[in-house]
Amino acid sequence: MNLKSFTKPFHTSDLGLASIISSLGYNLVCLEKFEEKKLEFVFKNDKRLKTIVQKYWEKNLRIEPQAAFAHQKMLKSRIYNEK
Repeated sequence: MNLKSFTKPFHTSDLGLASIISSLGYNLVCLEKFEEKKLEFVFKNDKRLKTIVQKYWEKNLRIEPQAAFAHQKMLKSRIYNEK
């Protein structure tokens, strides 16, 4: 993967993954609608984020559960405030 790929924002519609990314210090850039009732979470991208996403899908990521849950609640709040 070249450096240009990290200049593109990272998009995900997975609330769990977005919660983890947020709880690890990544700021949500914006929410983007991609269908009538679906949103994508958009984060600034970097090499570390690629590793986080890989570990998330491999179920090999350690994170403090209460932090992840607090960020999930915050993201849900952002979703409902966007409506």
